[in-house]
Amino acid sequence: MRTTEDAQTADTTFKVSLIVAITAQNLEDILVTAFEGGITYWADTVHVPQNKTNDAIPWHYASDLVAHGGSVQILYQNSNEQLESQTLTRPKLLKGLEMFFMQHGYNLDNLMDFDAHDADCIVQYALFQKLVFG
Repeated sequence: MRTTEDAQTADTTFKVSLIVAITAQNLEDILVTAFEGGITYWADTVHVPQNKTNDAIPWHYASDLVAHGGSVQILYQNSNEQLESQTLTRPKLLKGLEMFFMQHGYNLDNLMDFDAHDADCIVQYALFQKLVFG
């Protein structure tokens, strides 16, 4: 038998927060996917600036650098066709990933299975807090 309380709860939505363990390898995989195809339709260049943090991290690829605490500059043309840049860091990337999960949902069976479109969205959320391109 259904009670009045059951009827009220059936139409109510609830928010559930999850804690997801993300590894540096997960971040590298997202960035490789983004840098090799996901963001190439809007990003002109991924530049590694020289600074104390970047110089202290051993890296071979820009994706390694960000995943391990460094930063890269992503250069792109704005709506006025002028070159601009945004700095991508690990905290920004993690925030972009969180925003992606909130906006697009996620599948717990394949949590870290991202395609180029997903990686593009994650980087855009990281840099702009919204989808700007595409």
